[in-house]
Parts: sequence; C-alpha cells; structure tokens
Amino acid sequence: MDQTDVTKIVLLGRLEELPPLPPTTVKLYTCANYEEFDEERRLLWHEVLPDLQKHCVRHGLDVILVDMLEGCDHDPVLDQQQLKRRIEEINAAHNESIIPFFLVQLLSAVLPT
Repeated sequence: MDQTDVTKIVLLGRLEELPPLPPTTVKLYTCANYEEFDEERRLLWHEVLPDLQKHCVRHGLDVILVDMLEGCDHDPVLDQQQLKRRIEEINAAHNESIIPFFLVQLLSAVLPT
C-alpha cells in the first residue's frame, strides 16, 4: 500500500482498512520465586524501570514492566486461576509487544567474591 492509497483511505473515512501500526511497546516480564527477591523487585520498579523508560522513550519505545508477583498475597503457582492469567499475559505479548523479554531471578544469596 503506497502513500496515495493511504491518503485515499483516510479521506474516505475507511480507517479500518489501514494496516496496523508497528508495535512500539516492549513488555518486560519479571519472574521470580514467590518467597524471595522482594528487594530486587523493589529496585527494579523504583530504580531501573524509570531510567529504562526514559531511555526507550527517546527511541520511540514504551517499556511496560509486568511483575508476575505484584499484587499477589500467595504463590500464584498454587492458584490455577492466577497461573492461567499469567500464561495468558505472556501469550498476549506476541500481539502487543515488539518482543517479549523475560527477566528471571534465580538466586538471592550473595556469593563471596
């Protein structure tokens, strides 16, 4: 579809015929053990995410953090509805995000250097 076609479609008011805009959203999923990583998740929300969003906005991208444990008062793995909702959220990223990213936190202990 060239620019002339797009202009004609807009002038005729047939906006539903326009091709979809390219996605500009990046969803960053964080996934961790329910009983660990509270401090790491807090730092991610309050320190890392604001700077990452500012950087990405300059490049025309919108970053959304999806914290699998935010708002949960129990382990979502033990709740079938919560688990199903999280799996649906991950699957939806393929339509809503340029690419889904996963930030997996595996170890909370400080290792000696």
